[in-house]
Amino acid sequence: MASTFYIEIITPERTFFCGEVESLIVNTVGGEMGVLKGNIPLVTALVSGEIKLKVKDKWYYAANSDGFLEVTPSKTVIFCQTVFWPDEMKDADLKEKERHHREALANARDEKTYYLAKVSLMRTMAKLNVKYQHENDVFLDK
Repeated sequence: MASTFYIEIITPERTFFCGEVESLIVNTVGGEMGVLKGNIPLVTALVSGEIKLKVKDKWYYAANSDGFLEVTPSKTVIFCQTVFWPDEMKDADLKEKERHHREALANARDEKTYYLAKVSLMRTMAKLNVKYQHENDVFLDK
């Protein structure tokens, strides 16, 4: 049996996941990073993307917004504004958001508006990517 560690994934609205995992892979500002039991303590910023959790030799995938990862000897915690399983995201809503953000990006009149639209589009594209890659997967109990 693989060695496990305790993880909590928390948003302002809910505890998305808590339990034992064998491995965690996230997207940080420095690139993709994996966490295993006994990992050195650290805190790092996360970018919008995909959270990969390995539980009982099976991989599970979720889409996350920007946030933070904290690894301590006793547990690992992910704090994000939003985290969703692919089946929680509605295709029509995501496509409408993508259209809206692309339009906002094209019509941006100043640098601040441009970058806000760009970040919003990146978040939506990360969600779409996770949804389409894993829409037929079976997910952990919620």
